[in-house]
Amino acid sequence: MRLTLPLRTLLPVLLLSATAPALDVLTVSPARNATAASTATTIVIGFDTAIDPSTVDADSVQIYGRWSGPVPGTLSVAGAQLSFRPARPYFPGEMVSVTLTRDLASLSTGSLTGGHQYTFFTRSAEGNGVYSLAEAIPVRLPGEGFIQSYGLFAGDLDGDGAPDFAVPNETSHDVRVLMNDGCANLATPVVYDLPPNSRPSSNEGQDYNRDGLVDFAVANITGGTMSVFMGQGDGTFLAPVTYPSGASARGLATLDAEGDGDVDLVIAHRTGSSMGLHRNNGDGTFAAVDLFNGGVNGETAVSAADADNDGHMDLFIAGYFSAEVSCMLNDGTGTFAVSDAAVTGGNPWMTAIGDLDADGNIDVTTCNASGDNASIIMGDGTGQIATAANHPIGDFSLAIELGDIDGDGDLDLVSSSFNDNKWVCYRNDGAGNMGAPFELAAAQTGSCATLVDYDRDGFVDIVGVDEIADLIFLYRHDVPAIAGVQSPRCNATLRINNLANRAGFNGQDPHLVEAGGYLFVGTTTQPNSMYWLTGGVPLEPGLASAYGLYNLAAAPFILFGGITDADGEASTNINIPADIPTGVDVATQLFVAVPGGYTLSNPEVIRATP
Repeated sequence: MRLTLPLRTLLPVLLLSATAPALDVLTVSPARNATAASTATTIVIGFDTAIDPSTVDADSVQIYGRWSGPVPGTLSVAGAQLSFRPARPYFPGEMVSVTLTRDLASLSTGSLTGGHQYTFFTRSAEGNGVYSLAEAIPVRLPGEGFIQSYGLFAGDLDGDGAPDFAVPNETSHDVRVLMNDGCANLATPVVYDLPPNSRPSSNEGQDYNRDGLVDFAVANITGGTMSVFMGQGDGTFLAPVTYPSGASARGLATLDAEGDGDVDLVIAHRTGSSMGLHRNNGDGTFAAVDLFNGGVNGETAVSAADADNDGHMDLFIAGYFSAEVSCMLNDGTGTFAVSDAAVTGGNPWMTAIGDLDADGNIDVTTCNASGDNASIIMGDGTGQIATAANHPIGDFSLAIELGDIDGDGDLDLVSSSFNDNKWVCYRNDGAGNMGAPFELAAAQTGSCATLVDYDRDGFVDIVGVDEIADLIFLYRHDVPAIAGVQSPRCNATLRINNLANRAGFNGQDPHLVEAGGYLFVGTTTQPNSMYWLTGGVPLEPGLASAYGLYNLAAAPFILFGGITDADGEASTNINIPADIPTGVDVATQLFVAVPGGYTLSNPEVIRATP
């Protein structure tokens, strides 16, 4: 039976739906584009009205660490405030994405139109910004010839808390995975073939099918395609699914274009001079590409970020032939329009984004294949971008990345010179001004660089790829031994909130935790080994023993114990009592059973704050 209502009955309903106020985000913590949030931070979102708790779940609120992957945690609602407490720490120095979908609704009538996304960086341990080469790892298999390794994604593919490497190889048309054993030792590469003549290049990890595992996507230059690998959670991928995209698919970025909670992909096509939006169907498969103009000539690179602070992911697009960067604003539906453009210092090859001058607004950087420089272009938070400031790099700069390489809380810049066989590293003074650079050598060519704590000591390392020698250069943040203080080691490492920097010793600040808050204690040792966490008064220098230096004094006591898993890992979440004395330093140190006896870990000092 067909029911027809008179206009006077329908009109109030239509007017109500047309004028119903949308739910709006007013405040976020950590702050939008923050560069030094705690690795154990609780995320707090403030809305303009009370939200409906029934709309708050793991689908409508998604947290993702660029290197650590999907972050599990506990959601809570109090009126107009939503909180997310992580169940594990983030990786030091990684970008964290917060995605609120359009399914979130208020208790009245409105929903979160277009969703809301923002990003921040976590802090790393304060270091000296000095790097030394730990090892050069071949990506080729024994007896194999040139494969042209280009780019490197560092994601935790098996959930053991350590970043593993996925490396695209342009000449062998494949992706290779090198697993990290948790102590910076990389396994022999495992090869995942792509269709012939693909030439994979730009890449990014994300959870594309929302199963809580890290997946991987790559743009294929000569194939004019993009391919998606679904992660299985054990370090392996399913065979890739490949989608047509556009001619010379080079740049790749991830975003939720329309606020539905699904991770979409956007691809830059250089010779096609277009952009391609691949919308996620919700299950990790992608609809046919939606082509649009990027406002430049020769779209080569793309980064997704919120340029106008409205909670929608916008695009920064580099045009190789026109030597410029455009900023395209998203209206919340995945429709983009150019808001501004800036000339770069040469033909741009890659982009990287972050807040370089601590004004809370996203900035964009490019490496320039001609001009031998990198450009820093400041954003004003409205979608307008400034004139580029150019910094020398070297002949044919083709990669750029931002991260905190000295642990002072701001983002530094690392770029590469292909023909001068080096990576050039600039330290930021906190206001976007770059000091004198230092250089790291490659074997034959300086190609891509990834800034990640691959050895899990809390300090950001620099991982470079030489695409002619097919080598991964592991440049470790040089953290010298402290006299009288036990250093971390593979068979006994203690981490507080993913940092193993011997905080509280040698004049360093202790790990700070709020009374009534929480912290994460991580243990790495041999598989299935017993351990005990002891606490006491800090002792420096420590007492020498057969087990190492003991850095606790005054009748140390056992806090708790346990047995590590098959990977030699253990993690414990500790709630700090609200009435704990504040301002008091407590030293902690692991006593670990290992084959043939016992050993001591590095000590870490914790201080409760009001």
